[in-house]
Amino acid sequence: MDGKLTKLEQDAEITLAVCASVQGGQRLEYRATEPLAMCSTFKAILVGVLLSKHARDDSYWATQVMIDPAKVLSYAPITQPFAGRPMPIADLCDATLRYSDNTAANLLLEQLGGPPALTFFAADLGFKNTRLDRTEPDLNESKAGDARDTSTAADLAGIYSALLLGDALGALGQSMLRGWMLRNTTSAQKMGAGIPKEAELADKTGSGSYGTLNDVGVIFRKAKPPVTLAILSRAVSTDPNEQGDA
Repeated sequence: MDGKLTKLEQDAEITLAVCASVQGGQRLEYRATEPLAMCSTFKAILVGVLLSKHARDDSYWATQVMIDPAKVLSYAPITQPFAGRPMPIADLCDATLRYSDNTAANLLLEQLGGPPALTFFAADLGFKNTRLDRTEPDLNESKAGDARDTSTAADLAGIYSALLLGDALGALGQSMLRGWMLRNTTSAQKMGAGIPKEAELADKTGSGSYGTLNDVGVIFRKAKPPVTLAILSRAVSTDPNEQGDA
């Protein structure tokens, strides 16, 4: 398998990192401990932190957050129409996970007190190679050698597994997270294109400069254990304007 992935890297002119793990079974890794930019894959962890604190507090999810027009970013398909008006935190989570709305993600990071809260949460789960330092859109810079806003395929697979399959959140929080992520709208041409029709996918995509393109999620298969899969890639190009395909 390593040989096939190496050839894929050469043919596509990318650096590729993969971690695939069958629950209770086999595990495949390729460059799985090499740090690469997370880009929007951090958003599932972000909502996971909120769920770990507030899953059973209905009033929290109904809390209204004002959408300051000055904070609305260029990619804000859900929050932009609400500029100058409030949205409930639950809807911000939906926008963050299902549509990868960057403004919504930044507003949720404010709820946590900033990016370091996500780093601490990952470390508490035992994943110490994951760090978030900046907010959207700067965290997508993906500059080679910059440790900021990076993780590894192994860490991301482990964190997503803990959130969606393990005991990191409890039953209610896990159900809420799955509900959002199973209805993700951004992966149809990515991981979603390669899974069996009868399977369900709870994932989060991410893209950034230098051709960065990521997808991390859990594939729920009928009558078979779920598979956690993290795929991170970055073009070998030195052109920062080369973009991953959303």
